[in-house]
Amino acid sequence: MTEQFTQAEDIRCEVKSIVEDVERTGVTFEDGTTGRVGFMSSLDGLNLKTRNGLYSGQIGIALYFAAMYQYFEDEIYREKAEQAVDFIFDRDEEELVDTAYIGAGAGVGSLVYGLDLLSELTDNQRYRNRAADLVSELSKEIIEDDDQYDMLLGAAGTVTGLLRHWEHSDNSEALDKAILCGEHLLDSRYDKWADYKLWDTSRKEGTLSTSTGMGHGVAGISYSLYRLYQHTQRDAFRVAARNALEFENLFYSKHQHNWKSNFVGIKHYSHWWCNGLAGIGHARLGSLQYRTSETLERDMNRVRNGLEPQLLAEDSVCHGTFAQINLLIDLGRMYDEQYLEAAWELASDAIERRRRAGSYRVDPGHIDGIDNPVFFLGTTGVGYTLLRLLAPAEIPSVLRFE
Repeated sequence: MTEQFTQAEDIRCEVKSIVEDVERTGVTFEDGTTGRVGFMSSLDGLNLKTRNGLYSGQIGIALYFAAMYQYFEDEIYREKAEQAVDFIFDRDEEELVDTAYIGAGAGVGSLVYGLDLLSELTDNQRYRNRAADLVSELSKEIIEDDDQYDMLLGAAGTVTGLLRHWEHSDNSEALDKAILCGEHLLDSRYDKWADYKLWDTSRKEGTLSTSTGMGHGVAGISYSLYRLYQHTQRDAFRVAARNALEFENLFYSKHQHNWKSNFVGIKHYSHWWCNGLAGIGHARLGSLQYRTSETLERDMNRVRNGLEPQLLAEDSVCHGTFAQINLLIDLGRMYDEQYLEAAWELASDAIERRRRAGSYRVDPGHIDGIDNPVFFLGTTGVGYTLLRLLAPAEIPSVLRFE
């Protein structure tokens, strides 16, 4: 008990330290706007200005501040969360919704999800009301223009954001538009090997190809469709989810105790969230909330057997150590407390490594004295996970889009 109390005190100090680090990224840019320095790789190199969405934007950072408020009940953190998302209230709904992507990582899906969770964590209805504004602005035309389909960028992620809002507000328009997204997913499939109807997630490689995994693959899409089935009881959504699941399980290796990643440039067995066992574990665990089946139960046993908690090369929640810690927390809540104990141990190892090195191993690294503050690639996702370790029942899982 004394050891765990000491660990908890360490983590409380650590999450406050992360807030201080994030605050140092606030700047005024050359165009006169204020924001945060963040890093996101693109074709043009490093994007040094944080974006809007959950994956690498301001709303992800706001969720960390909101979780700090939820845990510490210190008004300063609620104020920081509010400041981080001022832009959502300053800009027109059309500008916020009509973007290149509509998923849960970038685009309207991420804004609706993030605003609704902000409302819960800060007990402020203003955020949920703004989410409703964005739901109203989302049109059938924008949905049908989606050609990404996946959780992070496409309609599967939009479904997730809309249903999160529906589950907590009873805003029927959100459910109606989630159904439109589901229908778009059903209509956008291609025939694969005669037995499968799937989505092209190849990022325009020139050939039709479907990825495994949570972020850009069928694990995330099937999870969204199971969630939509639960709310609609439309069998077509359940059948499509099951078909996607069966396809993904072709890539499971009994020898590796893992699913092979086949996303662009990633052709190995990983323990990441975006592509790999940690993400598939989150997706299957989430699916089981909405649909019970022998296949889902078997896959969760596979996840538990394949999980090897250890420090990875990076720390981020997308493709690092803290993806595993998030999964261990949820397994501890739903299966056995031994997983929570493993989460505490792994978090302690990660913090100790950070203290030795002076910074977390986040993507794309420690640049000009700054750690990337964004949620999925940077330090706020790390901090949010540590807060979940302190209060697993009170702070929802963003990696499962609770």
